[in-house]
Amino acid sequence: MASKKILLITYYWPPSGGPGVQRWLKMTKYLAQWGCDITVLTVKEQNASYPHLDPSLKDDVHGGIRVVRTSAFNPYKLFGKGGGQSALAVSKSEGQKSEKSGFQWLPFLRSHVFIPDPRKGWNRAALARARRLMKEERFDAVVTSSPPHSTQLIGYELKKEFDVPWIMDLRDPWTDIFYYSKLGHSKWSAAIDRKLEMQCLRQADKVMVVGNQLKRLVEEKLSIVADNSASPVHVVSNGYDEADFNNVEFRGEKREGFHIAYTGTLSAFYQYGVMFDAIRECAAIYPGLTCTLYGAIPLDVQQDLLGHFEAIQFCSEVSHTEINAIQSQADLLLLVIPDVPNDGLILTGKLFEYLRSGVPIMSLGPVDGDAASIVSECSAGQTFSRSQKEDMKTFLLAQIEAKANGQGSSPEVSQNVAAYSRENLAKEVLRILG
Repeated sequence: MASKKILLITYYWPPSGGPGVQRWLKMTKYLAQWGCDITVLTVKEQNASYPHLDPSLKDDVHGGIRVVRTSAFNPYKLFGKGGGQSALAVSKSEGQKSEKSGFQWLPFLRSHVFIPDPRKGWNRAALARARRLMKEERFDAVVTSSPPHSTQLIGYELKKEFDVPWIMDLRDPWTDIFYYSKLGHSKWSAAIDRKLEMQCLRQADKVMVVGNQLKRLVEEKLSIVADNSASPVHVVSNGYDEADFNNVEFRGEKREGFHIAYTGTLSAFYQYGVMFDAIRECAAIYPGLTCTLYGAIPLDVQQDLLGHFEAIQFCSEVSHTEINAIQSQADLLLLVIPDVPNDGLILTGKLFEYLRSGVPIMSLGPVDGDAASIVSECSAGQTFSRSQKEDMKTFLLAQIEAKANGQGSSPEVSQNVAAYSRENLAKEVLRILG
């Protein structure tokens, strides 16, 4: 494989946790193993605003990767939020406070001063350091990964100044993200945001996205005819790292009862009620059924969930290493896609680890979405709409019966699932780099 000299610019890097970190953490590990010379430009830990922390991910950074950190202006700290992510985001508590005052000033600042997002406070220092790196060394490509989409503005400036090949990586949509309408933009600020998005899309040499529906959305923005072989938009999905499963014990029929697990977060956007109603009704038929949710589940959501199925257990966030073991030892895994506009293009990072676990997946969301297509393609379970409670019950009871008959999952990986290994995806990135 031809090696490349790459400058990767990403806000999220260990000790930050969450799925947004793992895409390039894992990708660079394999690229570095194949001889690529990689410099990662990111933010200093003390200046960062990370929604999740997972120091264990530091162990996954390849020793040959150079990590350059810069300072950043963190507007979240101005509002006493200690670097958390909710200070300038729209939240239930902010809405209540601002309604009393008659003006929602935190959302206003987020959507009118910090465009496209508050982490733009990193750009000045990051761009200055990136310029120095570009003058000191010759890179074959610059890769910018977002969100935060403000990171793409750094790549835009570097492309203009140095004419370096620039790859724009979109882990999520920009102005089409499902909660965009909740951010409080005026027509003026939304127009500025859309203009920044289009400037970046047009300036980038190539655009990488995580799924087919997001690919089509970006191509529509760029007025690219469908199925154009010369399209600069490429799908590089999220995936799983086989190394994370080396020492994992997979489920088997010897474990008593039937255990359902969900990993991640939930909010009112997810409209999860029908799934947990189906689980409750199945538990009345099969008392050995248990259900545990792992992750940052807000207290109000926990209370609502218990109203649907009172036997749910909640566990706080655990490290990425632990979560893979939890997923692999369950009898059924739940996947819930938020019930929002553009829900068909939502691809959660955990889906691919679910696939590798070999545990059947019961998915709630658009049956014609990208997630549903992947679950079907990998014969990994079934996706249901929110009107299919009886079908969910039938599926769940069939899984319980299958286990009772000794049909446990297998750690063997099918060819379709293996396509989503981080190693295979890194090969695709190397191909795109040219």
